[in-house]
Amino acid sequence: MKKVLVLTATLLLISILAAIDFDYDADMLTRAAAYNDTAKYDGGHIDSRLRMGLNSELTEGLNFRLAIEIGEITWGDASTGGNLGTGGINIETSELYLDYYSPLIKTNIKAGLQYLADHRSLVIDHYGAGVMLYRDIAGMTAKAGMLKNLENNRFKQDDYTIFLASLEANSPVVWGFNGFVGYDDKNDDGEITILPYVTLVSGSATLDLNPFVCYQFVDGDDKKGFGAAVKGDMDIANIKVGADILIACDDGLVPYCSYYQNGLFIYGYNVIHDGLNLYWTDDLYHNNDETFISAVGSIQYPVTEKHTFFAAAGMLKDLGMELNGGIKSKLIEDMLTLYLYGAWGKNDDSDVNNYATGASLQLNF
Repeated sequence: MKKVLVLTATLLLISILAAIDFDYDADMLTRAAAYNDTAKYDGGHIDSRLRMGLNSELTEGLNFRLAIEIGEITWGDASTGGNLGTGGINIETSELYLDYYSPLIKTNIKAGLQYLADHRSLVIDHYGAGVMLYRDIAGMTAKAGMLKNLENNRFKQDDYTIFLASLEANSPVVWGFNGFVGYDDKNDDGEITILPYVTLVSGSATLDLNPFVCYQFVDGDDKKGFGAAVKGDMDIANIKVGADILIACDDGLVPYCSYYQNGLFIYGYNVIHDGLNLYWTDDLYHNNDETFISAVGSIQYPVTEKHTFFAAAGMLKDLGMELNGGIKSKLIEDMLTLYLYGAWGKNDDSDVNNYATGASLQLNF
């Protein structure tokens, strides 16, 4: 009887999905890396991950999106489903929302689990459950809404709620701001964060400025922090030269789920492989006792039409420095890319020399 019910439910779901037109987007990666840790122990692993999204216009003015993530599956690890003969529970729901355009208020209302990020991912860059309203105003995109960061006891006023607002314009230059108000009802704590930004372009040169100010009220003690993330690049002959600097004074920011990328592997998050970081944490610019600085310089050089050399050198104040480099190869244009890389890092507080090297195969379709 149980098998009959499962089969019936599966056929019903297939019938429903078959009656709806979907667009899809997906990316898949497989990464292999060898590295050591802060105690000089050598290690390594291989993992795979698939992300897939389904989009459908159910009717005019009403859209639906479902996105799932399978993995990361570490090869040989039974807990993630990568061991021989195992199949772990490794499917997660990333996005699940309805997007409805209300003619009454001439505004889109997006409700459910959705992707949220600020301009440089200093505060948030992840999926969260909430409601967002957005509309175009005089050529600008305005957004406002709320995100439930923590649901405690449903029958008590003890939740952590985040209110968000943003404005983005693309003319005459890219500019805007991200604003956050977080309130912890249980502890009567909170914070207010404002992050304006502007992107200036002149010829092949680009300069992105993202200052911020954060006011925190925690345990009756008010804290004020400020700083800035600055990123620039320009083409010199065939070489792209770039720089990325993050400065945060005492008690800089309150990150919820950040994903700031400075171009380093060991001393930061790197989109090529974001699982190698040893020393970067949000605490570096959250409740920090002294000014924090991350400074990175980078170059990119197209060796051929399909192969690009990249390298970076950077430091984190009072933590250490890193040198890295590698090759990006376009195996299939706009679809399949292979990265080969290596990184070396030196910690200021010990004699540890860290390394990371590996390959990342990324598919977009």
